Amino acid sequence: MLEVVAFDIETTGFDVTAEVTVVGFAVPLGCRVFVRGDAETDGETDVLVVAFNGEAEAYCAKSEFTVKSLTPTGYDQ
Repeated sequence: MLEVVAFDIETTGFDVTAEVTVVGFAVPLGCRVFVRGDAETDGETDVLVVAFNGEAEAYCAKSEFTVKSLTPTGYDQ
């Protein structure tokens, strides 16, 4: 019997020249993420993986990271 496997594929865009950048799978034994490097990183890149106890906790952490990383310096919210 086939089992459901959660997966996600990220690309550089939606046209025919788009390239896959990340592929992730979640299976009963754990998660596996494949990250594509490039010529500048020589195929190696730093990846930080953080595990959360639930969806709400993961969502909050993602929101905090987004605000800290993408908010322009000096921007008042």
